[in-house]
Amino acid sequence: MSRVTFDEAKALTARIIEAYTAAAYTKEPIDNVVFGKLGDIPLLEMLVQLCVISKEHVSGTIYDKSKFQMVMRIINGKLLMRGQDLIERPDAYAWKIEKVLKAKNRKPIGLHPVMATEAGDTLDVGAAVENYFQLASTITDPRERMILHNFFTQWGTNLLLIHTDAEDRKVIRVTKEMIEKMGITEVPNSYDIEWPGPGVNDVELTPIHEGDALVLEKCSFGWAFYVIQREEFELTHTAKNNQ
Repeated sequence: MSRVTFDEAKALTARIIEAYTAAAYTKEPIDNVVFGKLGDIPLLEMLVQLCVISKEHVSGTIYDKSKFQMVMRIINGKLLMRGQDLIERPDAYAWKIEKVLKAKNRKPIGLHPVMATEAGDTLDVGAAVENYFQLASTITDPRERMILHNFFTQWGTNLLLIHTDAEDRKVIRVTKEMIEKMGITEVPNSYDIEWPGPGVNDVELTPIHEGDALVLEKCSFGWAFYVIQREEFELTHTAKNNQ
């Protein structure tokens, strides 16, 4: 992956936004089951991959328990899955710990009388079982429902359920023309320009492929975007009536 200066990253961002029309999409509401930190819970090591996906690492990154917590996602009655092998598993998606701590709509979920407390929650543990069965009832595929059930029957504590509401977004889809005619094969993400981190003096570009999504957002320097890969985007977003 290439690296460019901040000015070059901003110029490339502006070039793409000026050249392409954004379309309206909705990010679907999602029920997120948040697990403890990998390494603290041995079972999790068997169920997820060490290479995880997050908003900031669309191509995958090595799991770091000081930065991330694993999330199992249910959307429109479907447990999001990953894996083309014989052992298909819930997708290895991660949230930054800061996002977990700031999230609203928090509930306990599980089949046990103990609540994990690392997030500082003082929640009604008695509601955990009720919340579990309510969530399980939304899953339409019996196999996926059994996977969820196996998770919770083997888990030693209750977990955290965080519901994220639907969100309207403006999105530029990556096209063959963008790649072949404009020669754009890598792009900067907004957060790498806006919050580069201490001692970082340039921006690492993210590879893009046809069908990927560039999600627009307002930044301190104007409009920018971040990348969501095609498979992830199509699982979590639906097009609005783009006239």
